[in-house]
Amino acid sequence: MIEYQLGPDERFVDIYEPRTKSYDALHSHRLVDRVMCEMESLLKDLEDYHPMMPKVDDGGTSECPFAEDIYREKQKREKKVSEKANTLRDMKAELDREVERCKRNLQRISVDASKISTGAAQEKYAEGLGRQEREYVEASRLKDEVVELLHRVDATLAASRKKSFPLPLEEQMPSSGMKMSASSYPDDNDNHELTQEVNDLLSMGPRGRN
Repeated sequence: MIEYQLGPDERFVDIYEPRTKSYDALHSHRLVDRVMCEMESLLKDLEDYHPMMPKVDDGGTSECPFAEDIYREKQKREKKVSEKANTLRDMKAELDREVERCKRNLQRISVDASKISTGAAQEKYAEGLGRQEREYVEASRLKDEVVELLHRVDATLAASRKKSFPLPLEEQMPSSGMKMSASSYPDDNDNHELTQEVNDLLSMGPRGRN
């Protein structure tokens, strides 16, 4: 917030509630946008796989010789979506806290500003109010986008799980002599590093302050 001298030992930033360290880090690195972009890609990968599912009877038998592998791949994609959704839910919790922080500050700034009579002080409070309003609008927008995306996640997973293999599927590791498919390779380094970065920042907890 803007540093404005309220009294002998008070500053504007001392009076109003600052962002948590964890949210400030998410915001400065645009991690919410980046994780949402990753989720969009994972959802597309899963949705594109739906038409490929072969028919399988209750005993796991299918005319398609690769039916089990196809369902196993779908299961892997569902798992990736679910795991990324957990990260988004953690981010939504941070956004919830940020929205509430902005509301508290806006209320207090409005009350305090009404007690100010000098033009210079009113101008400083108007600047502070404007900045807090922008932070509130931005956090609210991000929160709404995350909520909408999570609704899509739930709907996509529900639709995908309607076609499930009737028997338990275990992850199959290729033998040393077996050629790996593209889906068998581990996640790329950028995705792994982003996931670790998000986890590290969220681990700061809601009470961290700047």
